[in-house]
Amino acid sequence: MAISCSCFLPCRKGSERVPQKNIKTFGFKGMSLVRHKIEQLIKANVFSEIVVSTDDEMVMEIVHEFFKDEVLLIERAPQLARSSTKLVNLVMLVMFVRMNGYCGRM
Repeated sequence: MAISCSCFLPCRKGSERVPQKNIKTFGFKGMSLVRHKIEQLIKANVFSEIVVSTDDEMVMEIVHEFFKDEVLLIERAPQLARSSTKLVNLVMLVMFVRMNGYCGRM
């Protein structure tokens, strides 16, 4: 049996230390941080699935424009986009989506 491994990339809009860090370019060949990170994950070729969970419409646009066939995008509800949100709650959201087909690839 083949082993599958998913990569979960949480991208919250309201970063407190570096505002809008996921959509800023940090010298990554003019790419945003989130685009650069997803490209690295795809290039690593070790994950059977890459899942991005976000409440940021700009991140959603980046994922849709560049990775719509390679990344499962899950829009995060406001109550799960707080700085106090626990990672386990986000993982549970991903599990719910995967089990119930709640949302699909954009």
